[in-house]
Amino acid sequence: MFDFTFGEEDKKEQEEQQAHKSQLLKELEEVDKKYQADPTGVEDEDTSLGLTFLEADPRPREELEAEARRQVEEADRTEKQKLTQEADREISDLDRQRAETEQAGAEARAGLEQAYADRKKEAEQQALSRGLARSSIIMGQIEEFDRGKLDDLGALEQSLLSELSGLSERRADLERERDNAISELDLTAAARISEALSALEQEERERLEEIVKYNNTLTEKQTKYDADRRDAAWSKRNQALSNLSQAELQKMIGEEKVEKVKAYYAGLSPQAALEDLLADAELQKMLGSYYAYLVSYYRNRI
Repeated sequence: MFDFTFGEEDKKEQEEQQAHKSQLLKELEEVDKKYQADPTGVEDEDTSLGLTFLEADPRPREELEAEARRQVEEADRTEKQKLTQEADREISDLDRQRAETEQAGAEARAGLEQAYADRKKEAEQQALSRGLARSSIIMGQIEEFDRGKLDDLGALEQSLLSELSGLSERRADLERERDNAISELDLTAAARISEALSALEQEERERLEEIVKYNNTLTEKQTKYDADRRDAAWSKRNQALSNLSQAELQKMIGEEKVEKVKAYYAGLSPQAALEDLLADAELQKMLGSYYAYLVSYYRNRI
């Protein structure tokens, strides 16, 4: 059985070296960009204003549906309670009127009974005083009283019945109107929940649009602030660089690159650093005239 452990470790080390070399080349490229007249691609310092952006989290549809249902059910409970209370109040008033009517009818009935009884008694006493207690005249008069009483009581009962019937009909109408109104609420609940949901969805869309608008305003504010800071920084840098000759600028760039290469080779022996430097055409291209300086630097230390 063969052991490939050494080969795998060697491959891993080689990959790490390549990654470090790629990072070095990237840093050397950043040096060139930093001193370009065009600031594109150069990282600026952090200029965050610390603005707080709003989270544009839409409410789930299930939540909106539950809210729409709650609104309609709460409104229906209030409306049903109002309908019931109004109907109960009017029904109570009708019941009071009915009781008063019945009481007044009883009193009127008793009054008629008493009035005819008094008239009959008076007629009998008059007839007795004249010795006509059994005469046909008196008997006819008494019968006339009885017929009048029956007629008046009949008229009274008819009037009472008509009034009580009207009160009963009105009471039934109130109960029917109340029940119909409550049934209508139940029948239209689904449609009104749908309308409430549509309204809530529209409100939610408007809310999210306002959040997006607000966040865009903050983004524009941050972007302008960053641009102003970057422009100011580049203006200051360009002003400083404008006082340098081309040779001085190239010297500054070269020295910064040299320091980065030295830092990269710091863990290697001068011999290993020189061999790697001589074998890397890309590094030679990036260093320009300072490539020869570094070759001489490591060669003199062997």
